[in-house]
Amino acid sequence: MAQASTGAARPSRVPFGRQALRSNVRLPRRPAAQHDAWATESAYRRVLRRTGFRVAERWAAERRFLHPLPAVLADVALHLESCAGKDAFVRVLGADYSVAPAFVGRRLSVAVTPTRVRISCSQHS
Repeated sequence: MAQASTGAARPSRVPFGRQALRSNVRLPRRPAAQHDAWATESAYRRVLRRTGFRVAERWAAERRFLHPLPAVLADVALHLESCAGKDAFVRVLGADYSVAPAFVGRRLSVAVTPTRVRISCSQHS
C-alpha cells in the first residue's frame, strides 16, 4: 500500500541544539545569508495552491505597500508599579524579585520585557 505525500517540509540542513554540538557541521557565520539563499532557491519559487501565484510574485506586489521600520522602535515593555514588602521582595506577574532592604515599603516602578525585568525607584529617602 503506497502512502500519499503530504508535502511536509524537509528538515533543515543545519542542525541546532544538541544535534549541532554532536555533528561536524559548521554553523554559518551569517545565518541571514543562509536564509536569503534558501528563500531565493526554494521558498520564492513555490506556487501557492490557493492563488496559483508564486511566492516571489506575491512578495513583489506586497513590497510596494510596506514602509521602512522607524528609526526608534516603540517601547514594548509592560510598565507596572509595586511595593517592596518587609522581606525585601517585589512580586511581579507571579514571580518574586529581591531588592535592597533600603527599598522596603517604597513604591517601585517595574518595566517587564520578554528578556528583562527592570525595577527602579524614583522616591527620595
